[in-house]
Amino acid sequence: MEENNISLKNTKNAESAESAESAESAESAESAERALVCVDICKEVKIEPNRTPRYLSLALEEFVDYLNVQKRRSGVSLASSVYARPPEKSNGLKTTLFLTVSEEFINEDIVLKEQVFDGLMLFWALRCQNNNIASPKNSKIIISNHKSVIVANGSFDKMNYN
Repeated sequence: MEENNISLKNTKNAESAESAESAESAESAESAERALVCVDICKEVKIEPNRTPRYLSLALEEFVDYLNVQKRRSGVSLASSVYARPPEKSNGLKTTLFLTVSEEFINEDIVLKEQVFDGLMLFWALRCQNNNIASPKNSKIIISNHKSVIVANGSFDKMNYN
């Protein structure tokens, strides 16, 4: 009887070890996949990490994932570079996303651009809220062209187009 208990314990220990190994394997596979996604993101939209504080990086990565999905869906790249800044006096004390719109997208119809810019602002506000960074009303987006001329800016409740 005691031998059966010992072999049962050994079987359970072996199962636990296999379970732990498979969890570690899954974790490392997920980590490797995340690294590949990051490399893929950086190829499509230039992230400026030295300008983005670490605590904003996850929300920024999620935003860039959204940009990449839109590019694959429509075939048009919306942005060439992006970074985020924490609340500062210069940005109205709001968590701000700075986006440089691609030359490919800047030539689109104005109505389409305004709709897309509104959508980008809403998505950034939701990323801030879901990551407990800022409320939608305390998030902001500034969109400029490749010559650093601001083409749109605003917050959750109001966008301004230049």
